[in-house]
Amino acid sequence: QGDAEDAVASLAVKRDSLQAEIYAYVQVQRGNLSDTWALEDIGKRLIHARLARGVSIKELAKRLGVKPNTVERDESVGYPGVSVKRAVAIFKALGVTTLLHTEAPKRTDKATNPWAALKRHS
Repeated sequence: QGDAEDAVASLAVKRDSLQAEIYAYVQVQRGNLSDTWALEDIGKRLIHARLARGVSIKELAKRLGVKPNTVERDESVGYPGVSVKRAVAIFKALGVTTLLHTEAPKRTDKATNPWAALKRHS
């Protein structure tokens, strides 16, 4: 009975994952792209941008000057290792503006504050 319960639990996880993907796809089709995303998700973001813009693979390939099967292949594997230059070209071909925002954690250790050392010696 444990095997059956494990199988049901596994299917439930897969179902939930598929439901999330379908929901995301519907949102993208409606043009609802979130403004914030992780850089690791750039491949998914490129695909979402194409779908949200209503651009076919064939049309994107034409805009990029490549064959449609190149875009199909890249999208089928999620653009692994896509270069910044290539990602920017794809976004531009889709009419999407992208900006990179980075946020570093605040440093609170006084030893890393160069002004703290000056105050101690004055």
